[in-house]
Parts: sequence; structure tokens; C-alpha cells
Amino acid sequence: DPTLFNGTCLKALLERLDETHKLPNPANVDMATLFDKIRNVVFSKLSDDTWTSAYDAAYQYLRKFAQERPVPNITTQPVKTLLAACYLAILLVSDDNVSVSIVFLDGLQRFGGRCIDAGVCP
Repeated sequence: DPTLFNGTCLKALLERLDETHKLPNPANVDMATLFDKIRNVVFSKLSDDTWTSAYDAAYQYLRKFAQERPVPNITTQPVKTLLAACYLAILLVSDDNVSVSIVFLDGLQRFGGRCIDAGVCP
């Protein structure tokens, strides 16, 4: 989706530097290449060793994530996928202190962790 970068810290940074033309078009590259191209635009602009270390860790994780087959998703590997979502925020120059909340929608009504009229939750 070409609008992937809209509203991100990355796009705001590159607008300030007049370098938005360096952003890849996500519709034209695979996931691993997208991560490589984003890193190539950002890495030299990071402000200190802490940011550089956090950014590189995020990039390395995402690079491996993108190469897995089949690519993990929230159903097959929720922890890996949520971690990838957090690391994507870092790759897009968001704060390196990211939190994630998730709601599983399985069609069962729940109250206090127990299914209502469906017995014990799976």
C-alpha cells in the first residue's frame, strides 16, 4: 500500500529533510526488500548509539521474519507477529518503547475469562 508511510515519524523526518523521494513504494517490493530500503534511508540519520542499536535489532528481526516461509501471522505465530509489529514501528522511526494490545475475536462470548453458554474456553 503506497500510503504505508502516511502519518509516520519516518515520513515527517524525511519531509523535513526534503528526502521523501527516497521512500520505496511498498506495492513494488517484497517485504524483505521493503525493510532493506527503509533501513538504507534511515540508518545514517540516527542520532546516537542507543537509537542505532535499537534500530539495528529491529531491522535484523524483521529481516528474518520476512524470510520465513510461510510468513508468520497472528493466527499461526502470534508472539512473532506482534513482535514484528512493534519492530516495524521502530523501523519507521517511532519511539523504541512500543506497547501492543490485542483482542482475539473468536465468536465466543466471554466474561471473566470464561465462555458464556459455551462451556470452558478453549
